[in-house]
Amino acid sequence: MSKPLKKIFTVKSANKTIPLISCIAKDIERVWPTVTDENEKSINLLLEYLEEIHELGAEVIDYSNVTIAFPSYLKGNSRPLQLLWFIGENRVTKWKWLNSDISKMSNINYDY
Repeated sequence: MSKPLKKIFTVKSANKTIPLISCIAKDIERVWPTVTDENEKSINLLLEYLEEIHELGAEVIDYSNVTIAFPSYLKGNSRPLQLLWFIGENRVTKWKWLNSDISKMSNINYDY
């Protein structure tokens, strides 16, 4: 991948990108099963889609389930986290600390 991610998202700003991210994620979902060492066309398509996600300020953290992570922080806390979006959902629904395993994710509370 190219440069490190620089954009920091709020839940609201991450959710605003979902319509565009969703279109790219569907392309990744379609191409991912065909990616092999011998299939250069699929590899190039996947790299193109990953670059598009990266240009929006996010990254794919799980290719099989097409999970997208948006860099963020909690208010009043300098520890970085990732807001998580899963293909098929209409908004980010989970978060996890940066560099923690995806199994350690927590729900985003929209009831505030």
